Amino acid sequence: MSIVPTLLCVEDDPGVREFYERLFGAHGYEVILAESVSEALECFTGHSVEAVITDYTLPGGDGATLAKRLKELNPQVPVLMISGSYPSDYEPPEGVDVVLAKGVSNREMLQRLDRLILTRASESTREYQPADSVAP
Repeated sequence: MSIVPTLLCVEDDPGVREFYERLFGAHGYEVILAESVSEALECFTGHSVEAVITDYTLPGGDGATLAKRLKELNPQVPVLMISGSYPSDYEPPEGVDVVLAKGVSNREMLQRLDRLILTRASESTREYQPADSVAP
């Protein structure tokens, strides 16, 4: 039995949130949106989330602090940070599995996300079906 992966997207820009909802929804993810650290924590504790995508700069804190808090709640959840303000060539902050620069291709975002989820799924008993095939 496979599951539909639930993705929490945390982004303060409404246009980017809408983009994430369309992109990831079209590729087989159930998408939950949050615009701040507090809203993200509330959503995370109220849902079964397979992965988190977060911006670095957020109302009420930053993506690194959020990632650390999320890992305290569930150490297995993959966290991908997409940011224009955190250098993607730096080591990811504690709690963040992957950092990508804003403007990265849709294909790379989806591939990295799928890899993170597949890695976590192989470490657990849950089955995961990757998102639909990735368009360029």
